[in-house]
Amino acid sequence: MLGAVGVYAELEDYKKVIDGTNGTIVPTEAEAWANAILNYLRNEDIRVDSLKQARDDICNNKLLKYHYEEIAQIFGYKEAISISE
Repeated sequence: MLGAVGVYAELEDYKKVIDGTNGTIVPTEAEAWANAILNYLRNEDIRVDSLKQARDDICNNKLLKYHYEEIAQIFGYKEAISISE
């Protein structure tokens, strides 16, 4: 992970994973993007908190080890291959 917070376009796919604490969703207008980026640049507390929330979300929900059974089924494996921690 690079350690950067995200600003995302107001699209359905992003709305499913970004909740406002782990990144910012903005309309697809240049001024909205500029304001969101400037907000992160000017507010270290918000930036650091958002980064922490994003890391926590990734580490607790999005890593492959949490989804290997689903992936195994997609590729037709009858049983998921065990992934050790």
